[in-house]
Amino acid sequence: MIEIRNLYKTFQGSAGTVEALKDVNITIPDGDIFGIIGMSGAGKSTLVRCINMLERPTEGQVLIDGVDVKDMPLLKLRDRIGYVNQETFLFSDSLEGNIAFGTPDITEEEVLELRREKHIGDNMHLRIFRGDE
Repeated sequence: MIEIRNLYKTFQGSAGTVEALKDVNITIPDGDIFGIIGMSGAGKSTLVRCINMLERPTEGQVLIDGVDVKDMPLLKLRDRIGYVNQETFLFSDSLEGNIAFGTPDITEEEVLELRREKHIGDNMHLRIFRGDE
C-alpha cells in the first residue's frame, strides 16, 4: 500500500516560492491502479517524483507498506516502483549503458542477456535506414 500524508513540495523560483504540492493525502491499496490527472503545472509529475524519491518533499510523508521512503535504500525503493516519464530520453551513452543505468552491480553478460531477451536494438539499423527513428 502507498500512503501519502500531508505532502508539500515547494520550489524557489525567480518569481518567489512556488507551491507545487499542498497538503496531499492519498491511500492506494495494494493491487489498485491509480491515475493522476490534472491541468499542466498542477503537480502530477512532482507527486510521482516524490513517491520514487526523484524529488524530496518539503514536508510530509510517503509510506510504502508502512515504511517511509526516506528510510528505504534507494535501489530497493526503485526496484519496487515502475515509472515511465512523460518525456522519453536516452543518455549520451551506448545502448548497453542505457540498459544498465541505475543498476551498478549488473554485469556486461547480464546486460547483453537483457538486450537479447527483450529484443532491444534488433532492428535499429532498419529504423535508421528508413528514417523513422
